[in-house]
Amino acid sequence: MFEIEGSHIAKLNDTDLRTLIVRLCEAELRQAGLPLSAVTAGGNQDAKDGGVDVRVQLIAKHSKTDFIRCPNTVFQSKASEMPRGKILKEMRPKGEARNVLYELAKVSGAYIIASSKDNTSDEPLENDRRKTMHDAVADIPNADNLTLDFYDQTRLATWVRAHPGVVAWVREKIGEPFSGWQVYGDDWPKSGEPIEAEYLLDEQCRLHDGHSQEGGLSVEHGIQRIREILDKPKGVVRLVGLSGTGKTRLIQALFDVRIGSNALPTELALYTDIADEPDPSPKDLMCHLISNRQRAILIVDNCLPETHRSLTTICAETHSTLSLISVEYDVGEDEPEKTEVYRLEPSTDELIERLLEQRMPQTSQVDRRRMAELSGGNARLALALANTVKQGVSVAKLTDNELFKRLFHQGKDKDENLLKAAEVCFLVYSFDGETLQGEEAELPLLANLAGMTPNQLFFYVTKLKRRRLVQCRGQWRAVLPQALAIWLARRALEDFPLQQIEAAMWQTPSGRLLRSFSRRLGYLHDSEEAQKIVRGWLSPQGCLENIGQLTQLGVDMLRNIAPVLPELIMERLEHLIIYDNAVDLSNMYSVGRGTWIYILKSLAYEPKHFDRAAIMLAKLVIAESNGSNYNSARNSFKRLFQLYLSGTHANVEQRLRVVENLLKDDDSTSRELGMEALSALLISAHFSGSSDHAFGARSRNYGWQPSNPTEFIHWYWEVIMFCQNLALSDALHSTRVRSILAVQFRSLWIKTEMYDELEAMALALNKQLFWSEGWLAVRNTIYYHDRTSPSQSLSRLCDLEKALHPVNLLQNAHAYLSSEMWNGIAIDDEEMERGVDGKSPEKSINKTYNITIDLGKELATQKVLLDELLPKLVHIKSYRCVEFGRGLALGADSLADIW
Repeated sequence: MFEIEGSHIAKLNDTDLRTLIVRLCEAELRQAGLPLSAVTAGGNQDAKDGGVDVRVQLIAKHSKTDFIRCPNTVFQSKASEMPRGKILKEMRPKGEARNVLYELAKVSGAYIIASSKDNTSDEPLENDRRKTMHDAVADIPNADNLTLDFYDQTRLATWVRAHPGVVAWVREKIGEPFSGWQVYGDDWPKSGEPIEAEYLLDEQCRLHDGHSQEGGLSVEHGIQRIREILDKPKGVVRLVGLSGTGKTRLIQALFDVRIGSNALPTELALYTDIADEPDPSPKDLMCHLISNRQRAILIVDNCLPETHRSLTTICAETHSTLSLISVEYDVGEDEPEKTEVYRLEPSTDELIERLLEQRMPQTSQVDRRRMAELSGGNARLALALANTVKQGVSVAKLTDNELFKRLFHQGKDKDENLLKAAEVCFLVYSFDGETLQGEEAELPLLANLAGMTPNQLFFYVTKLKRRRLVQCRGQWRAVLPQALAIWLARRALEDFPLQQIEAAMWQTPSGRLLRSFSRRLGYLHDSEEAQKIVRGWLSPQGCLENIGQLTQLGVDMLRNIAPVLPELIMERLEHLIIYDNAVDLSNMYSVGRGTWIYILKSLAYEPKHFDRAAIMLAKLVIAESNGSNYNSARNSFKRLFQLYLSGTHANVEQRLRVVENLLKDDDSTSRELGMEALSALLISAHFSGSSDHAFGARSRNYGWQPSNPTEFIHWYWEVIMFCQNLALSDALHSTRVRSILAVQFRSLWIKTEMYDELEAMALALNKQLFWSEGWLAVRNTIYYHDRTSPSQSLSRLCDLEKALHPVNLLQNAHAYLSSEMWNGIAIDDEEMERGVDGKSPEKSINKTYNITIDLGKELATQKVLLDELLPKLVHIKSYRCVEFGRGLALGADSLADIW
C-alpha cells in the first residue's frame, strides 16, 4: 500500500533523482536534529559540477546518520547504470582523480554514487562497484581515510521508505500518486496560494485554544504552539473555524521556514481532504505507518468529529510514530479528549485589505476597504468579490445586496432559477444532496418548495458547487461562506410562504432537516420572518412550548434558535429554573440540562442579562449532586467571574453584586458557591475557558478583559477591598474569606504588583486577628521569589513578613499547626532568605518536626492558653497535629490534665 521499490526509483529522471537525494539528506538531518543548512545543491543538472551533485558538510566531527556516512559527504547522482567504465570516467575524467576526492580524503569524508538504474546483488556491489571506486582513488594521498559507497535503486528505495513524505513525493513524480493524498509542494494543500507566497500576519489574537490568558493568540504565536505539539509523535491538534477564515493556509504555514522558528519537516507531511475519498483511507494509512514504525505528520481536512476521534485513538497507540492535525469547517461543541482544539477566527479588515492588495493589485484602496468590510473577515468571500470587479469599475458605492448578487452570479449570466434553488437550499444549514428517494430524502422536499423536480435541483446544486459556493462532504452539502448563506436564507424567508417552508421541514421522520433549519434560523436574529417562526415555536401552542419536557430534537432546536429571541428564551428558562418546581434540576442526565447551561452562559455575555443568567446557573449548580461532573454547570458559572476568558462583558462591580447576593443567602450551598465565585474573581494566573462562544450570528468573543493597566488594577482593587471588608466583618464566612486571600496572595503579589494594596490588606487583617495563613503565604512568596526580579518586591515582602510574624506562644502554635507539611513554615529563616534554589527539604522538615513537638511540650503546662487553642484544633486538618499531640504527651505530667 505504501511501499517503494527499486523499480519506482528507476523511473525518476536526472533532475528528480538529484532532488530526491536533497530531500533525503534534509530528512535525515532533521530527524537527527542536525542543521539543514549543511545540505547544498544547485545549478543546472547538466552543468559541470566537479563530481558533486549534493554535498553535506557538518561541523561536528561525530555528526553522521544511517545513510549520510560522514560529517563531510558528497553524493553524485546518476539516472543511468554505472558499470566499472562509467565509474572510472566519473571519478577520474581524463585519467585524473577529481579534486573533490582529494578534499574529502584530507577530512576523512565520504563519496557516494547514487544510481537509479543499477540494481546490483551483493557480490557485484562489493566486487565491482565498490572495488572500482577504491581503485579510482588508489593513487591519491590519504585514500584510506575516504569512505566510498554505491547506492543502487534498491538501497535508495530503502532510504526513501524511512520517510513517508518522500515516498509520496516519489510516487507523484513517477505518475503513480496515492489517490487523494498530497505531499508538501506547489499545489499543497488547497489553499489557493503557491507555497512561495508570503503568509500575511498581524498582531490580532485570532487563534484560540481556550487556555490563553488574554483569550487568544496571535496567529504567529499559535503556529509555534501547534508546531510544538505536532513535532512529537502522538501529538494531536484539531483546527476548527468557519470556511474562508484561512485554516488550510495556516496548515501550510506550519511547514514554512520563513515564519517563526522550528518549522515542521516538509518531508513528513501527508495531506488529504476527506471529500476527495482518499485511498488508502486515513485510518488504513495510519495503521500501516505505525506497523512499519514510520514517522509522519498527517493533515486530514474536512474531518468529522467521529472520524477525528477514531484517528486520535490510533495516533495514541503505544508504538505510534505519527502526529495528526484534523481540520473542520464547522465550529461547535466539538472538543475531543486527548486533543488540543484551536479555533481560527475571521481575519481583521486590515489583514483582508493586505490580502486583496497582494492578490488583486488592480483593485483600488477604497474598493479593498469596502470588500473587507462586507466580507466579515472571510478571505474567500473577499477574494470572490474582488474577482467580480472589472478594470475601472468601483464597488465602493454599491449596496450590500448588489455586492452579494455580484458574488453569487460571479460575472455570469443571471439565472433566476439558480437563485431560487440556492435560496431554498440555504434555508437549511446542510442537506443531503444525493438521496432522491425514501422517507428521509431531503432533496425532493427542497425541490418541491422551489417548484422544481429533484433532478433539476440536483443540477443547480452541482452548478453552485462549481462556483465554490457549496461544500461537499460525502452525501452532505453546505453553503459557504456563511455571509452569503445568511443573505440567501433571509431572501428565502421573504420570498416563500412561511407555512409552506415549515411544512417542508417537518416531513422527514428523523427531524434532521428540521434541526438543520432551526440552526439556520439561529443566524437570522435580525430577520422579522425568523423571529416570527421562533416566537410561534415558543408560544403556548408551539412545538417548544414546554422546554423542560423536550425530546432530543426539541432540545437541539431550542439551542439553535436561542440567538433569535434571547429575551423570550430568558423568560422561558426563568420559569423553568426559578418557578417551575415540577422540573427536577438535580437530574444531571436530563436531556436538556447541557443546553440550558450553554444558553445561560451565552446570555450572560450581555451585561443586561448577566444577573439573571448567573443566578439561574447558580440554581443549577446548587441543585447538583456533590462530586458530579456530568452536565455540571459549576465550571460555566465560575468562569463568569474570572478576569480573562469569562465569556461576559459584565463589569467587576456587577459580578461582585451577584457574589454578595449569594453570600447573603440563608442556604449554605449558595454561600459556598459565592465563595467559589469570589475565589475566581481573585485568580491572577492560569486562566482556563471554553473554546466555544458562538451564538448564532451575534457578535461574541471571550468576554471583557482589561485594555490597559488602569483597568487591570481597578479590577483587583475592587475585589481586594470587597474581600477585606468581608474578612473584617462579623459575617459567618469571614474566616473563609481570609483563607481565600491567603491562597491567592502569592499570585496576586507577583502578577498584579499591587504592593501597597496587598500590604494594607494584610496588616488590617492581622491587626484585627493574627492572620496565620497570611503570614505563611508571605513566607512562601519570599521563598519562591525570583531573586533576579526587582529587589523592591523582595524587600517589601521581608518587611511584611516581620510585621505579620507571630509574637507569642499561642500565635506560634496556631501558625505551625495551620501549616501543611510542605508549607513555608517548614523553612527556617536562613533557607527562606536563600530561596527555593538553595532549599534542603529534609533539614527543614526535621526542624519543623522538632519545633512542633517543643510547642506541644511548652503548651502542656499552659492550661489557659491550651484551653484557648484546643477548640481551634477541631477545624484544623494537618499532619502537624500528630506532632503537637506527641509534644503534649511528653510535656504533661498527666494526659488527664489535658483532656
